[in-house]
Amino acid sequence: GHQPGHDLWQKHIAPRSRADLGPRIAPIANAMIDISDGLGAETHHICTASDVGAVLYADAIPVQLQVRAAADKLGADPLQWALSGGEDFELLFSIAPANVERLADMAEQVHEVGRVLPRSEGVTLLTADGESVHLPKGYDHFNPPVA
Repeated sequence: GHQPGHDLWQKHIAPRSRADLGPRIAPIANAMIDISDGLGAETHHICTASDVGAVLYADAIPVQLQVRAAADKLGADPLQWALSGGEDFELLFSIAPANVERLADMAEQVHEVGRVLPRSEGVTLLTADGESVHLPKGYDHFNPPVA
């Protein structure tokens, strides 16, 4: 039968590429990266490469209900998974506010998760409680966690 969590497992072991989306968005994107190392790490990568800061809004980061349920069962924070989990094949990109309407015509299931800011503002996460915290980097292949 259909195991609960099967779709989640499939997404993790056989993620669907959003490669179709990249070329469509490219003409209006200022920066674009796939989030294979997690949203937190890739936001830092983009900000470093572009010499900017950013704020991500915790409330705006999409987390599937199945993921919330799995995290709940394991006593984990689903937002932490969203920020540091990898193998997503989703795209993270920045566009000028003037292009937001054009984007809506080009792509479905696009989520506005934050804003690009001057570098002096740093790279932060605005929590659901309205607290501004340093954005966690998540997984780093070059500096993996040491047990």
